[in-house]
Amino acid sequence: MKRSSALAALGVFVVACAVYARTAGYDFAYDDVAIIKNRTLFHSLANWRPASRSLRYGGGASSRGREGMAP
Repeated sequence: MKRSSALAALGVFVVACAVYARTAGYDFAYDDVAIIKNRTLFHSLANWRPASRSLRYGGGASSRGREGMAP
């Protein structure tokens, strides 16, 4: 990778971090609690493979993607 390309990528990363930095202190919104916070599957990085296959976008957790849900 050329130096100019690396600097451009770094610049994009820094701008993206700056844009979303203000939201770091906010709580979960809308369906995030059901999709992320209450799912025990997402409580450990050891579960990254099954977690990456179970998340369904657009409709929350589907009936097929409910493994790891807290009771």
